[in-house]
Amino acid sequence: MANKNSRVLATGSNQITQHYGNAGHGGCDLVKKTNQLDAITAHSDGTVVWCQSGIPNDQGSSGNRSYGNAVKLRHANGWYTLYAHMDYISVKNGQTVKKGQKLGYMGNTGNSYGAHLHFEVRDKSDARVNPEPYLNADLPGAETDEPAGYTGDLTYQAYTQKAWQPKVVNCGDGPDGYAGIYGSALQGLKIDAKNCDVYYRVHTPQSGWLPEVKNSGSGADGYAGIYGQDIDGIQIRVPQGFVDCRVHLKNGDYLDWVRFSKSYKDGTDGYAGILGKAIDGVQMK
Repeated sequence: MANKNSRVLATGSNQITQHYGNAGHGGCDLVKKTNQLDAITAHSDGTVVWCQSGIPNDQGSSGNRSYGNAVKLRHANGWYTLYAHMDYISVKNGQTVKKGQKLGYMGNTGNSYGAHLHFEVRDKSDARVNPEPYLNADLPGAETDEPAGYTGDLTYQAYTQKAWQPKVVNCGDGPDGYAGIYGSALQGLKIDAKNCDVYYRVHTPQSGWLPEVKNSGSGADGYAGIYGQDIDGIQIRVPQGFVDCRVHLKNGDYLDWVRFSKSYKDGTDGYAGILGKAIDGVQMK
């Protein structure tokens, strides 16, 4: 076991009981020094983009369930931290948190063989990297200087079943991690970004690509779409940054993520969707 200071435990010091990369381990396992339990705290300022609770100990489980009660944060540099196997969590999806804020308490949930914290760091592409150099250090890029291309928190909303559905901030898994209602086609879309303007347009089989909308608002020019016409394509442009978007097809599944930046692109990789197939869910980050 290795001892290191840490800013993801309330006491600040910990033991590493399993290192990153051991037998394919995607994070590092931590307990409080001398094998005690501790509260879990946010590594840096960020936004909760995914969380799950109510998971018991389930040894041998896989996928998201293997994380047990868990929280994932997105930070100003576009990187992520993930905290798993907690006894309970004290934050919710879409919530903004500060460095050092309590996220929950160490536990033994999911695919766990004893109470500890499984801690991950992921880069902008959501790929796992060795978290151990960051246990008591900033993530790449100054925390207060958002890098070029960072749009900040995205807020988006879908119109379906003749009503605007709840707003979503960023994305995650579960019913509050996407905009829309599976099985009911989207007929309107609103998008806002925290730190810059966002422009967007949608495609319908009847009308083709509709006029571009800047940010969201009220009235006919405050959303993209036409009530009564199903949306089958989405395009976004962000002059000062980028947005990642993927869509869920009605009676289908999610398509691959599409990255949108300064200008619209032609071709099938220039929009999210498949023309002729209605979209019933959308996620952005």
